[in-house]
Amino acid sequence: MGVVAETLKQLLSQQVAERGVVVWFDPERHFQGIAASVAKPEWTFVEFMGSFYQLRAAIEPAIRQLEPPKLLVYIPVEYEAAKVPLVELLALGVVMRPGAAGSANSRLSVIARKALKSIVSESKLADLDEQIRKGQLTFGDLEQLGDEGGDEGLPTVLSVLYGTSVAEDVALDFLSNDHRDEELQAKNANGNLLEMLAGRFGLLSKSGESLSNVRASLGRQALCAELLESIGDETPESLKVLLTLNVGLQRKRSATLARDWRSRRHLADSYSDAAATIEKSLHLDSIDFSDEALAKIPTFESIERRLLRHVAQRVTLCNDDAALKIAENRRGGFWADVHTDLLAEWTLVAQAAELIQTAHEIESGLDKPLQFSEIVERYTRNDNPWSELDTLHRRLEKRASSLEFALSDPPEEIEWLVTKARQRYSQVAGQLAESFLRAWQTNSFAVSGFYRQTQVFESFVEPLARDYRTAYLMVDALRLELARELPALLGREFESQLDVVFGTAPSVTEVGMAALLPRASTGLELQAVPKLQVLLHGKPLRNREDRMQSLKKNVAMAVVELKLEEPKNFKKKLKDLGAGPVLVVVTSREIDQSGEDQNTETREHMERVLTHLVLALRKLAENGIERMVVAADHGYIFGEDLTESDKIAPPGGSTALLHRRVWVGEGGSVSASYLRTKVNGFGVTSNLSIATPWNLAAFKTAGPTAYFHGGLSPQEILLPVLTLTPRSGVAASGSKRLKWDLTLGSLKITSRFLSLTISGQSQGLFDADWPSVRVEVRSNGEVCSMPVSGTYGYNEASGEVALRAKQEDRSVTEPDTVALMLTGKAPSHGTVSVHLLDAISGVELKVVNGVEVSLAI
Repeated sequence: MGVVAETLKQLLSQQVAERGVVVWFDPERHFQGIAASVAKPEWTFVEFMGSFYQLRAAIEPAIRQLEPPKLLVYIPVEYEAAKVPLVELLALGVVMRPGAAGSANSRLSVIARKALKSIVSESKLADLDEQIRKGQLTFGDLEQLGDEGGDEGLPTVLSVLYGTSVAEDVALDFLSNDHRDEELQAKNANGNLLEMLAGRFGLLSKSGESLSNVRASLGRQALCAELLESIGDETPESLKVLLTLNVGLQRKRSATLARDWRSRRHLADSYSDAAATIEKSLHLDSIDFSDEALAKIPTFESIERRLLRHVAQRVTLCNDDAALKIAENRRGGFWADVHTDLLAEWTLVAQAAELIQTAHEIESGLDKPLQFSEIVERYTRNDNPWSELDTLHRRLEKRASSLEFALSDPPEEIEWLVTKARQRYSQVAGQLAESFLRAWQTNSFAVSGFYRQTQVFESFVEPLARDYRTAYLMVDALRLELARELPALLGREFESQLDVVFGTAPSVTEVGMAALLPRASTGLELQAVPKLQVLLHGKPLRNREDRMQSLKKNVAMAVVELKLEEPKNFKKKLKDLGAGPVLVVVTSREIDQSGEDQNTETREHMERVLTHLVLALRKLAENGIERMVVAADHGYIFGEDLTESDKIAPPGGSTALLHRRVWVGEGGSVSASYLRTKVNGFGVTSNLSIATPWNLAAFKTAGPTAYFHGGLSPQEILLPVLTLTPRSGVAASGSKRLKWDLTLGSLKITSRFLSLTISGQSQGLFDADWPSVRVEVRSNGEVCSMPVSGTYGYNEASGEVALRAKQEDRSVTEPDTVALMLTGKAPSHGTVSVHLLDAISGVELKVVNGVEVSLAI
């Protein structure tokens, strides 16, 4: 029996001795082949064989005896699948399962660490969990790792000096710093070290050579060995001349040393510095590597940047699934971790590649004629919806526009790729819009099987408000693809139901918000007086105040008004709701005018709307609101400014409304460039006509043309209605009671990319999940940063990071390094503050003030 199995046996013995009954879950079946062998002869061992009835029958004799049982039950399935049928057994003993607290944690990597920590280098242990998860290491592999043991030949003086008996750990300590050089010389241990390096790694040193030279030689050998091991037969002839390391065990050990050096986060700076020096000495920029070789080399930054450009070029030329996989892999690699600009660029390449791939799939789906109902279903379905194309495009634009600002000289290959991705989005989204609109026209603009927007209040809000304290959130420009991300952000504390409704033409705020009011299904009217005027049962609705008065007049309950962007006021306004029915109406900032005038601010607002919604919904739940309905006035299309060739002349005539995506009026011309029909076909009463481009084109109007709405594309007219129910109330976050640490990667911010590490510690026992957090840089109180990534738990939609506990100590978080990018609102010189916030409650957890900024302009 190996050391891992022996450690497991000791752990099980302790639990059986203390509790008598141990129920051992192994859903990944790591221990299935040896489970019976670690049970002691005096125990009763029972293994689950597929039937809970048989299992209960098998354990019955053991637990019915007069003497306390010594029972080990092995169950190679998920805990959740067994907790109901085995509830009595689980209550009787102790449950051991992956991720459990303390000694009940049976995760293979945790047990392996305990078994191997004294005989295997820390660098080999560091990535155990990830390698096990990927299937790269099995139980047998770990036993073999333990059998190899430490380095018995390591001189005692080195073991004492470096505090380890592992030669690789000694070599890494020596490679990464000179802290022990004086002590080595004082103990006359230089010779011992050189002898070990020669025997273990084949490093030959000259007599009397300085330790600094030995360090440089060892670093060069390790990195060059990894380079050769990585590319093998594809090594260029020009590189073979430079490097003559013989193939064999010592070269493999040297290559492993380089990988271990790179994998230790606290040694990243020393590795990066050494790699920069070595790649210059090898003149790697003048050596041609094959495409396959580039993808295999993780060793040098210059190769990483060359690969980035190469992958971007590949994706630009064709839909390349292999290139996408390279990009996804590399954004989790060492160089992306060390250089945040590389992380941002790799992420952008991966996003562009995914967008192009999705566009290709949708384009293929549109090649054959589709019924209107089929197009709607494919755009709105739960699995792999076509609306995902809009999500990918929004994320691409967010990152691309930020990178274009942050990087003074981005690689031209990435610029080409972004241009290609934007073109593909415009082509395919335009093709989808035209197919949708022409099919809808053929269908006489019927919406069979769906509600109209004018039916939202009576169909979704009013039935809930009769029986529950209900909130109605009317959100400006909440596109369907944005709403899809809300349930995941809210987590398991809310039940959710997402429905799709057809919006009201023209899809602009004054019409859409009116359509969400009570009685809109029977009394919504559009007139030209001479500009477009919206009426509900004969009463003009000119602004938010008019709409709120109409709502209050047409509901039989008290109404409380709140604003989405002001969650701090929620508690005060909701504390005295009383016992009767109440409707809380939450309205958002209307962004249409800013979208017409300032694209940048509008994009930032759209990115923050999910954060505002999550915080508002949590606040509502904490203050006793039992149901929430989230609805939108209209969707939108947001991309690049349109060229003149994409702009078309509007119909003219008597114009009541003219936006880039819609004309409403009387008279004027007719053109094949746009659809023209009567407004009253879309759920309103009117004598007016409407015109809208078939695809993503726009009418000629003044101002920028990147943000537009008002038309009848799926992005503008298919709207979300999200119904939410808090599960047994939503508890307030306890994150404020924890001890938090926020460590910046450097004391001064000298580039638009910065990194910082988040860690937290419970002041007592902490068995609950750790919270999600977000980090902001602020200048004069205004946010001037956007999130780029996190080591783990990063949510691309919200920029939040879901923290997790360390496996070996659940009272402490696994440190998470978050990368941020400064926006144009950040000062080039001066100071900023960095804020750690609870993503759920918005509570400020930690602040670092007075961080100096000195950016090169």
